Amino acid sequence: MAEKSRKERATELFMEGYNCAQSVFLAFEDLHGMERSAAAALSSSFGAGMGRLREVCGTVSGMFLTAGVLYGYDSPGAPKDKAEHYARIQELAAEFEKQNKTIVCRELLGLDVKREAPVPEARTAEYYKKRPCPALAGCAAEIMDDYIKAHPIPKRRLSWKEAAVRLAKPEDKETILEIYARARAFMAASGNPGQWREGYPSEETAERDIAEGNCYVLEAEGAVEAVFAYFEGEDPTYGRIEDGAWKQDGAYGTIHRLASAGNGRGAAALCFDWCMEQAKAHGCCSLRADTHADNQPMQRVLAGTGFIRCGRIYLENGEPRLAYERTFW
Repeated sequence: MAEKSRKERATELFMEGYNCAQSVFLAFEDLHGMERSAAAALSSSFGAGMGRLREVCGTVSGMFLTAGVLYGYDSPGAPKDKAEHYARIQELAAEFEKQNKTIVCRELLGLDVKREAPVPEARTAEYYKKRPCPALAGCAAEIMDDYIKAHPIPKRRLSWKEAAVRLAKPEDKETILEIYARARAFMAASGNPGQWREGYPSEETAERDIAEGNCYVLEAEGAVEAVFAYFEGEDPTYGRIEDGAWKQDGAYGTIHRLASAGNGRGAAALCFDWCMEQAKAHGCCSLRADTHADNQPMQRVLAGTGFIRCGRIYLENGEPRLAYERTFW
């Protein structure tokens, strides 16, 4: 039996009871990699022209969601990427409008109301007869599929299923330095120019971390996607903490100099999880980290991966850092 097309998948998903946005987004679940429950929840708000507001058609929103996951930008300081992606969205919308005359839900359905009650209609045989929604879901999925065929998905939208952490090798040094340089630029563009300045981490730091066996890389699909330094034992800068206290007094692991190549979300979380497993296996009670007060992205990642803010520590040069700890028991 031939494999079903995206158009057929989206149409069938709508007939199964998924809303219009869900039907299109779920038709591409093998590409965006989200579990069905999460993908369905993410796209659930956009059905019936955004929660039955009858605005932009949910099938169009499902198409846009798919494009965002597969091609979208994620840096706040990337105007070129933003412009390119907005052009992509406008191209998809124009093609849908060309085929259906509008992208607005109420116009597609011939409704003269601005919005409707939030309670959806029952999915009866009569409902499916009078609604163009299954066909519109198929249309949007086909437009998105044609776009993907003409524009291969960038490698940077990585799957982490085969990713693994390994010790860094001397031949990794240039790649590591490139990742550090990218991280410095990202920090500066994100309102955090003061954390890694004057070329930190330096080439000498990278060489020392590698030589001493403390530097690790996250590798996926044959490429280095993140780098970090992992230590166990007393960190001299963690002996003094203000405005709080550490959660555990026992042995701990520490992660420093974490940076991502920026090719996919979730790299930092994988690195933290690996460090946690190492620390637990070696009898440690917790994993510690620190970051700059202006590093909002890293603070969000730390909070989202189980770390608790414990107070403030000071580097050897006297600069303050926010202290975080993730306890195991």
